[in-house]
Amino acid sequence: MSPQITELQKRKIKEMVDEIIVGRGMLAIADRQTDVDGMNIDQLSRLAFKYYKMIYLGKNPLDIDVSGNRIHYTRNHHSERKKGRFCIGCDQLLTNDDIKKGMPVCSLCRTKLKADYEMLKKILDL
Repeated sequence: MSPQITELQKRKIKEMVDEIIVGRGMLAIADRQTDVDGMNIDQLSRLAFKYYKMIYLGKNPLDIDVSGNRIHYTRNHHSERKKGRFCIGCDQLLTNDDIKKGMPVCSLCRTKLKADYEMLKKILDL
C-alpha cells in the first residue's frame, strides 16, 4: 500500500471492506471509472480485498516469517545473510541505519508495513 493514501481514500477502503464483509466476499461496484482523490475505484477495491483477506485470515502485517528463505544464495551472499544484512521483505541490502533499528527490514518495506498496519487499525477501529 502506498503511504500517500489520503483520508478520503482510507475511508472509502474501510467502507468497501465493510461491504465485502457484509457481502461475504462480494463487492458491487456501479462505476469502475470513479476517482477518489486521484485513485481509481478499481485500485481501491484491490486494496480493500487485500485488507479483507488479512482480516479473514487473521494476519497482521507485522507478523513476518523471518525463517523463510525465498531464493537460493551464493556462498558470499549466504554468509552476509547470516549477518542479517538483507531485508526480509524485498531481499535488498540493508543500510547501517536499517540494521540499527533492530528489525531486518529496509526503510521502504518498513513504510509499507506501517501503512498496512495503520490501515488495518483504522478498519478494525482498534
